[in-house]
Amino acid sequence: MRTDIATLASILGMSETSAREAYRADRLPPGLVVVRVGRRLIVPVEPILRLLGLGDDGLEIRQPAADLRPNGSEAHPGTTAAGPGNQPGPAATA
Repeated sequence: MRTDIATLASILGMSETSAREAYRADRLPPGLVVVRVGRRLIVPVEPILRLLGLGDDGLEIRQPAADLRPNGSEAHPGTTAAGPGNQPGPAATA
């Protein structure tokens, strides 16, 4: 499967012009492949999926066990073992 530089730019959150400039300056993320065919810039989908942490089938690639919290739950920013929003607040005074 393949796509174009405009789609890659959208995925990376940049303009097509910025993506073309990054391609010319060799500043695209490592592992991305861009093939020039005439004036067109063709981008294979597989390296994009790997960059996004997705497998060839579009399913999320699981993090290795080393990236798990000691209690066995996956680390997610902004959450605690009790869950988001369940953090104790300041002690109430009577």
